[in-house]
Amino acid sequence: MAEIQPLPNAPIKEALIDIRVVANGSVEIFEKNYAQFSEEYPEKHQIQRNTIGWEIGKGDPVSSTVNQQYVGYKYLSADKKNIVQFRTDGFTFSRLEPYQDWKSIRDEAKRLWDIYSPIAGIEAISRIAVRYINALKIPLPISDFREYLTASPEVPEGLPQAVSDHLTRLVIHDPTLNVNCNLTQALQPMEPDSSDFITIILDIDAYIISNYDINSLKYWQDLEILHDFKNRVFFKSVTDKAIELFK
Repeated sequence: MAEIQPLPNAPIKEALIDIRVVANGSVEIFEKNYAQFSEEYPEKHQIQRNTIGWEIGKGDPVSSTVNQQYVGYKYLSADKKNIVQFRTDGFTFSRLEPYQDWKSIRDEAKRLWDIYSPIAGIEAISRIAVRYINALKIPLPISDFREYLTASPEVPEGLPQAVSDHLTRLVIHDPTLNVNCNLTQALQPMEPDSSDFITIILDIDAYIISNYDINSLKYWQDLEILHDFKNRVFFKSVTDKAIELFK
């Protein structure tokens, strides 16, 4: 496992901050306030949620209904690298590659949250999360995944050792910090133009489920804790040899 350190070429495909809320606001109020940030985020799309209901009648065939509901908007920056969602059930800010740094992501998310929160009709904050999706490009040939991963996939002894696909998911809990983390590790199928490397996805979703006081800034303080925990998970998951690829 590697030590926590800055990585000039961090393998981050997407980094996001997510805040789930219980609110009584409407989608229309987001549209009315779009002018506050439309210059920086000129592209917008409605977010639609579909729910399917099933009805079983005695002696009748099963019938289903699909309920379509618009729950918010997704706004994109001019270069499509920053994406923010204003929803009736939450707020999400995403930064796509190239990754900048945590401070710039946090500060932009906070600026947009300060627009979202007064208009959303928030009654409670129920969940906060920091999620980083990493794409580790490992050069070929590779004889053992343990050269790069501390929890590598292992094929039982006596079987062919070539692996073409892999997926694991762990849910980690830290009782001291009251932090949970979904750690997903997946091997992407090789593409025709990537014969000299393989790509391993390391998806780290650190979150806290709690009933936050909406008048307190504790949830922003806890986002810092989640970011630090995310760093621990990443660097504990890879070896020093892997880290050399991102310097």
